[in-house]
Amino acid sequence: MRARQRHFNAKDAGATCVYDARFISGISDGGALTTWSNRTGTNDASQSSATQKPVYKVNQLNGNPVVEFNASETDRMQFNKQDASQAWGLFIVKRTSTNTYQNLCTIINTAGTNTTFQCSLHNDTSYGPVILGSGGAPSGAKYAKGGSLRQDEWRSLFNVWLGGGTNGATFYNSFDDGVQITLSNSGDVGAGSGTNSFIGYTISSFGGQIAAFIVGFTTVSSALRKRLSHSSAYSFKLACA
Repeated sequence: MRARQRHFNAKDAGATCVYDARFISGISDGGALTTWSNRTGTNDASQSSATQKPVYKVNQLNGNPVVEFNASETDRMQFNKQDASQAWGLFIVKRTSTNTYQNLCTIINTAGTNTTFQCSLHNDTSYGPVILGSGGAPSGAKYAKGGSLRQDEWRSLFNVWLGGGTNGATFYNSFDDGVQITLSNSGDVGAGSGTNSFIGYTISSFGGQIAAFIVGFTTVSSALRKRLSHSSAYSFKLACA
């Protein structure tokens, strides 16, 4: 990996939200997390309900801290709604729960009527680790699916909505540790609407750990996508093609 990829500011690639567990402060190991600060601006992720707060865990990923979500307690962090003609999200994530359908994030448009961007995991080899959906009303959003089943492994997932429609695989790209996943259409799969966007539980729970979540709403080139993936993986000492 070339040095220029080791330290790359995601904001330079158009990221509007960067949530990175390494920069959480003022909380002890195992403490409930109330606020996860956005390193690019004011759109912090927060949770006021004691029963839905994830916990901060130290020394979980090559010496780095993470945020741990409990699927049975519907843990989630909420942040502001956002619009996009295109969107992308990068996750440094490990799934531990065996629940079938698990939300990594759901981002709602500013009108609160449909999904701007959604990334999920599925505990089924016909779906693999990634389901994507965007741009559709809750009853009609089209999704894409693909990949191999992954559990109890740290992954770098980079998911991209290319814009222009909601019909499944035609409009999405997904990369697992830098390697592109072959996607196929999955039909109508529950999108969301509401007053906030979320990391974690929306329609279904996520159970596992997230070291970092980065999201942007502008076109990302292949070169920038690679730089983001490589620099994020390097930060947590993970391999990335």
